[in-house]
Amino acid sequence: MLIGNGLLNIIESSLLARAKALAGAINSTLGYNTKSVLFDDYTLEEKLPAQDIIGCWQLEVEVDDHLLSGTFLLTLSTFNDSGLFRLRNAVSLVFDEMKPMQEFNLYQPDGTQVDGTIIVMNGVKMLPVEKGDERPAKTFAIPFKCTRTIGL
Repeated sequence: MLIGNGLLNIIESSLLARAKALAGAINSTLGYNTKSVLFDDYTLEEKLPAQDIIGCWQLEVEVDDHLLSGTFLLTLSTFNDSGLFRLRNAVSLVFDEMKPMQEFNLYQPDGTQVDGTIIVMNGVKMLPVEKGDERPAKTFAIPFKCTRTIGL
């Protein structure tokens, strides 16, 4: 049976919602113009927006009985950021929000909140800066557990 709003769809929608919330926090706290994007949605031929961006991608999931855990990447990239000042400030803010034991809500694709949370687990990694001509980036590898179970 195909379920359009199954748990994997809920997790991906929740990660997108979290990226949007982080973009909002960056914009309101630091006064930047950061947009959330779904990096998995872009191909090599497509151009990213000509502004600072944040988004999740490369979701990996492991099923253990009825529980889901996994890892996803969260990338911040600034546009025309000489000295990487905006990138460093935004990364610092996001790090505070994505430390182990932080929790965030689950959402269906239509934005409706559902029972359960995603918990950031130990082992969060920040990868080295990726330099580009106009767009440096910092990526976090974030392990998680989902409190919503499969089939229960």
